[in-house]
Amino acid sequence: MPYGYPFLEQASSVIANRIKIKKTFIDAVVNSLEDIDWTQAYSFPALYSKAEPVYRDFKNKGAIIERIESEKEYKKRVYFELEKSKAIIEKMMDKKVEFLCWPHGDSNKFAQKAALDIGYKATTLGKSTADKADAHRFERFGLGTVRNRRILSIAKARFKLRSYMGRQPDMAAKKIYDFLRDRF
Repeated sequence: MPYGYPFLEQASSVIANRIKIKKTFIDAVVNSLEDIDWTQAYSFPALYSKAEPVYRDFKNKGAIIERIESEKEYKKRVYFELEKSKAIIEKMMDKKVEFLCWPHGDSNKFAQKAALDIGYKATTLGKSTADKADAHRFERFGLGTVRNRRILSIAKARFKLRSYMGRQPDMAAKKIYDFLRDRF
């Protein structure tokens, strides 16, 4: 991306229709900032004041968005992405994948239904708290606070590293876990 490329609102592709921005808009924003020395300190308000008139002009003309994915295309893409990613992971791991952890914690009712339709038994709750009663949704971490989640993530990473390096008791615990996981 060139310097001056506009910041665009983003959302996880699992929950949002894709939007294609016109190249002419992006080029106009980049060109409005071509005299900036990007190696020096600069201020965002100064940059914004140069790019804002371009944005307002394109917005008033309705000339920013080239195309918005239709609802039918969105649904087809979500099914495709979930099916293909599941197949790739299963092939690479040589194991059946039955549970899905949503990227960035983003999901919606449609994506949840699609995941169950293609064979996942359950998915993480993600950022949603409305579906806690759904038997097919589970908390990624059993602990409630962000601080505790960070501690749990660090402990889990350390456990994995030590077990893969053959260190005890982590290696023995992983063998027991693998044994039990494969039987239930």
